[in-house]
Amino acid sequence: MVLFRLPILLFVVASSLFHLVFCQTELIYAPDKSLYYTPGVAYPRGIRLANGILLSTWEDNTRSERKIPIYSSYDGGRSWSLLSHVRDQNNVGGLRFQPFLYQLKGRVGNLPAGTILLAVNASPNSQKKTSIDIYASKDGVSWEYLSTVAQSGAAIPQNGYETIWEPFTLEYDGELLCYFSDQRSPQHGQKLVVSRSPDAIHWSEAFDVVTYPHYKARPGMATVAYIPSSKNYILTYELYDPVFAKKFEVYYRLSEDPLNFLDKEGIRLSAHGVTPTSSPYVITRNSDIYVSCGSMSQLFVNKNEGDRKAWQMTSTNAPFSYSRSLVHVPGKILIFAAEGPQEASKWHVMTVTAVPIRGRSRLARRGSNPKLLEGEQPRPRDSESTPLFT
Repeated sequence: MVLFRLPILLFVVASSLFHLVFCQTELIYAPDKSLYYTPGVAYPRGIRLANGILLSTWEDNTRSERKIPIYSSYDGGRSWSLLSHVRDQNNVGGLRFQPFLYQLKGRVGNLPAGTILLAVNASPNSQKKTSIDIYASKDGVSWEYLSTVAQSGAAIPQNGYETIWEPFTLEYDGELLCYFSDQRSPQHGQKLVVSRSPDAIHWSEAFDVVTYPHYKARPGMATVAYIPSSKNYILTYELYDPVFAKKFEVYYRLSEDPLNFLDKEGIRLSAHGVTPTSSPYVITRNSDIYVSCGSMSQLFVNKNEGDRKAWQMTSTNAPFSYSRSLVHVPGKILIFAAEGPQEASKWHVMTVTAVPIRGRSRLARRGSNPKLLEGEQPRPRDSESTPLFT
């Protein structure tokens, strides 16, 4: 069902030249205010499956059962419809915060390639506890609870409360990794950690990925992508630090091993003196890096394997919102956003904006055979037959 279509003309910044391109935004979902608490919807996430189907999900602040919606698009994002709801099967009291979708590219334990996973922060109405749970589906319609990665206390984003947030999953070396923000340490108000599992059922103890010496420092909202040309992984995160990062600036680290970012340099992302802030999200197209943030409509692009001096800004005119997410499809970057005023008291709607990609990727210019679309793991090239907003 098409709810509305909004064409937008925008300027793209490339090497100090402005290019006029065509950008289009689609409405995925608008909540009925009588059935929701404000802001209605938040924390948008999307994924492109290996068969070209798009899925989208978000925090659904309904007044009734707290469950996670799964919407699908079979025409490349032009229209969206409800596919399913994922309901709490672990008796936590509701699936409430920070859903994240991921499709396995290889076998993990008994889960075959192509399995769709949902990581979600479950919490009851009282929000007195949180639990990062993993659900699995073969088709996006029927879902099964698999495991719990970690549990904690009350859902309060303040130092001194033992809370966990913001799961992000990734395959590596036949295992499933789950990164998340962790407030449970007496030495760190918040830090980034990762747990690993050989089967998506049994999880290791979490170990540190990013920490800072000041207790009040709060690195958070980890996302990770693979850069094939350098064989590095890039980890992005926001950082509050009372000494040198008071605006939740976006930082990143590079490592050949996605389990070992702890001793790598934290680099403040900056393009021409502009540093993005809040809720970053990173993907790669071949070896080109794209980063979104929660405070600007622009994308930050790096075509030199994460070199700190190589960042550029691309203007999109896409809605900016807290914790946007990105998906690469042939010829375009999709920006999923909970569009609306930044104040939590105002209503948001779920949108997706298609931003055309200009120019060839760095990997393609090298003459390589590009086989990575989302940059997480080497995999066969996805089909390019799916139309996108045409």
